[in-house]
Amino acid sequence: MKKLDWIFFSTILLMAGSFSHIVTRARAATSDPIQVARMRMGGAQQITKAIHKNTRQSLRPRLKINSRYSVPVLNVKITADGKTMAMLGEDNRVHLWNLLTGQKFYSFSASARVTDISFLPQSRKLLISNIKGIINIVNFNNVRAWPGQTIKIHSSSHNPALHPDGRMLALVGIGYNLELWQINHEEGLTKIKILPNKEKTSQLIFSGDGSRLLSVSDNGRLTAWDWQKEKIIFTGQTGSAISSLAVLPGSLLMAAGCKDGRLFILDLSKENPLSTIPVSDFLKNSLTGLTFISNGSTYLVGCDQKGGLYKWELPSGKLLFNRQTDNKLLDVAGIPGHEYFFTAGQDHILRFCALSDGQEVAKLIVLKDGWAVLSANGCFDGTLKNAPEDHLKALSWFCDKRKFTFDGFIANYYQPALLGHLLAGNKPEPLHNAPVINEQEEGFPMPPLVYITTPGKNEKTSERILQITLKAEDQDHGLHDIRLYHNGNFIDDHDAVEKIDKKTGEIFKTYHLVLLAGTNHFKAVALNKALIESEPAEVSVITDWQDPQPQLHILTVGISKYNNPRLNLHYSRRDAEEVGKILLTKKNPLYSKINIHHLYDAEASRAAIYTQLAELEKLPPQDTVLIYLAGHGETLADEWFFIPYELRHPENTNWLKKSALSSLMLELYIAKVGARRVFLVLDSCKSGAIVKEFADFENHRSMALLSRLAGIHVISASTQNQYAGEFGQLKHGLFTYTLLEGLHGSADRNPADGNITVSEVMGYVETQMPILIERLTLPAQRPLANSHGEDFPIVENSGI
Repeated sequence: MKKLDWIFFSTILLMAGSFSHIVTRARAATSDPIQVARMRMGGAQQITKAIHKNTRQSLRPRLKINSRYSVPVLNVKITADGKTMAMLGEDNRVHLWNLLTGQKFYSFSASARVTDISFLPQSRKLLISNIKGIINIVNFNNVRAWPGQTIKIHSSSHNPALHPDGRMLALVGIGYNLELWQINHEEGLTKIKILPNKEKTSQLIFSGDGSRLLSVSDNGRLTAWDWQKEKIIFTGQTGSAISSLAVLPGSLLMAAGCKDGRLFILDLSKENPLSTIPVSDFLKNSLTGLTFISNGSTYLVGCDQKGGLYKWELPSGKLLFNRQTDNKLLDVAGIPGHEYFFTAGQDHILRFCALSDGQEVAKLIVLKDGWAVLSANGCFDGTLKNAPEDHLKALSWFCDKRKFTFDGFIANYYQPALLGHLLAGNKPEPLHNAPVINEQEEGFPMPPLVYITTPGKNEKTSERILQITLKAEDQDHGLHDIRLYHNGNFIDDHDAVEKIDKKTGEIFKTYHLVLLAGTNHFKAVALNKALIESEPAEVSVITDWQDPQPQLHILTVGISKYNNPRLNLHYSRRDAEEVGKILLTKKNPLYSKINIHHLYDAEASRAAIYTQLAELEKLPPQDTVLIYLAGHGETLADEWFFIPYELRHPENTNWLKKSALSSLMLELYIAKVGARRVFLVLDSCKSGAIVKEFADFENHRSMALLSRLAGIHVISASTQNQYAGEFGQLKHGLFTYTLLEGLHGSADRNPADGNITVSEVMGYVETQMPILIERLTLPAQRPLANSHGEDFPIVENSGI
């Protein structure tokens, strides 16, 4: 035997032995469910890497947005306190962002083409003007309950100027006259002044201190008014149409960018206010956006239609950077109090950039209701529950004809509140030393290829048991796991048989599964050691029989009285009792039988909860399971923990890990549930006394991982302190009160067909709970929903 052949053969033997050892270790560990769970989610399991793919195949990825809802971003505005941002899309949809948390919190469509958006200072209101001369004032404190008021005015100006204190508007009225209107938040607008004007005016803007009004004609003529004395104090000519304007807050300093690339500074505190900032030959394109940023020093940041990005120091006019991007830039906005700014692009992306050098820190992408934030190292945040085109699934990395959607990177790259962390100066990194991913880097290690070798696509069968075989081929970074989903629900692989082809290094995994009546959809994915998912392999198998009518199985756990009285809650037990009661008492012909098991207060020990969860393993696949847990919860790294009755000191992390019920354990037990329809509801509040920044987002990662890995629907509410979610007037926790309303019938909306499905219940809680909180003026509490698998009905809306 040749030396190279001997090395090859020896390596195969070592691989086979290693693989056998890993499989044996995994099987033996099943007696310790915590170890199995940590192996699956923590990265301890490493199936042998195939040697025929032993070179790293990293290709430079390209970001792709695969959604009809993605459109160019035209305009960006930020409140004076730097807390809220509004952005306008080419589709006339306005999106509102909370910059403190980095979350998009609302979006809505305008009835006509929007020409301008502005925030009203000292209020939570947004002014929106459109091409028909209609102005909408939207109160974004309660946009879900009432969007605002609509005011129609006669104006030839589609971009009214808003006074810095928000008390008046300036616009072009009948003829060329300039009109000043007082804003009355109860009655609308009242005209208070007319400034005689004989020149066609295209733009208006107030100075930063509000004492002056600047009008701009189509040919670039600038006219500054002392509007209180109703007189002109300055006129000047730029010689070119003005394409962008900016004012420095609290001052008389303004900037005007021209369509021919020239830049003017207008300082109305000076006798000769107009001056030119010298620009080199590089700046010949229309300046589409300008913004002042003041943080001890004063800077002017601008962008142009060819992708140029510039920063000047004032008053010297010195150019500090000139960056050329690959995209047409349409607007720029600084963030008060921060060393960052946003640029809006024709490529549908809003970029979050560092003021120091203009480097991109993150991308913001808006869809319809969905959204995403992507940092320069590949971390992301965004919508995990929506239609595919309005979800993180619409975003992908495209490499050498292979497409990998963002949700397949969730294990190491999903970072809740990412933009808020970046703005606060934090720098979230990919977990577990996962590689940086962006369009400038070499790329990321390719995940394995996975196939379903049997059965074929759209097979029909009369058999009850199906043999399904998966094949995985390592590409360049090892094979961490192979996963199979049946109608979206994860299939536990305890009884699956794994083999390795000693010649090719391919891994085979064979299951024997009970089929459901009708269509059975199977999806397989494989993960590499960086926990990046492969493109899925999918087949459907159709059966020709009818299943017995399904049963509904309910497990409710509610703990109001803990072994440590310091942890006691008011309504957790009552909440759990009411959830079980409503499902038992409503007429529900969907199920032949409803089975309920409950654990309250001292009954709800860790061991007792595990025992009840283990009983669900025996269920047939056509049944439905609802698990409801109410009590204290804590988050530690990637794990969320439900606090059982006996745990006296959840603040002790060692005791927490040892004695609480973790999301890893929930994933393990739920993976073994025989039923293919599982709905998990978690109503918890934090037991710790210290409220940390971004505490509301601590459990987002663990909930997303639990939902995705188990292939189930999860809705949860986690509050920062013990009593924030409990309100005596309702005699329930806020979250469960809203949930009960939905189950009573209010959630039967889309469609209103008499069946209340899981997606309808989750959608109802997500939309109605914030309205209830606003109405009762209570501390904010965010419900969190994650969905994987098919939608299914819970109750019939036919009364009690």
